[in-house]
Amino acid sequence: MKTLIVEDEVASALMMEKILSDNFPELELSKAENLKLAAEKFKEIQPEILLLDVNLPDGNSIDFLKEIYTRNTHSFKVVFITAFSKYAVEAFQFSALDFILKPFTPNQLISSIQKVLQRCKEDTYKLKLETLLYNQQEPQKRKIVLKTQEDIFVVDITDIIRAEAHNNYTTIYRASAESILVSQSLKKIEDQLLVSDFIRVHQSHLVNTNFISKFQKKTNNLILTSEEKIPVSVAKRADLLEYFSKF
Repeated sequence: MKTLIVEDEVASALMMEKILSDNFPELELSKAENLKLAAEKFKEIQPEILLLDVNLPDGNSIDFLKEIYTRNTHSFKVVFITAFSKYAVEAFQFSALDFILKPFTPNQLISSIQKVLQRCKEDTYKLKLETLLYNQQEPQKRKIVLKTQEDIFVVDITDIIRAEAHNNYTTIYRASAESILVSQSLKKIEDQLLVSDFIRVHQSHLVNTNFISKFQKKTNNLILTSEEKIPVSVAKRADLLEYFSKF
């Protein structure tokens, strides 16, 4: 598989090249230290895997990605590399695309590439990439990709009222449509919604704070604008009170 490493730090690029060549002999590796060269290399070799540093001397990689995505027809997978953890979380969590935070260990890079190789035939990948690009253009109208056994949904974050755990499944309750049952744990859903207005109030409940109507201190219950009553666990009560203290 043709793989393009886009990284301006020479030592980091060489380290990645060594780790990948040692652990994935099936990868055909190329490197580019800036976006101009990356565009030329991308057109020349048509890589199937792109390791992309987010911030490069001649521009932002997300803009570069948007351009090559709209111009090219061949499919490719992306692993983002960044030293800015907040940026990484905000940009990539909703779309569930892979990213590595600098400094990273060889095992972290290996694990990420293994996941990419497993996803090469994944039917949701195009939607995830498109969701990432949309969220960059419309940061106030973020979307999330949710997959059920029968369908793939792209959902507005602001439309999600709450999420409720059922063992390894989670029900997503929406304001304007029917609920969605996804085969993901509540923890995984929480990680994807980490930078939005959601708070974990119970082992089984994640709530969009924009839909909170009232907190009943005596009974430890949240009342939502939908008139639903959500229990608040003793362990999560302090987190909820800290949230209210910000106002």
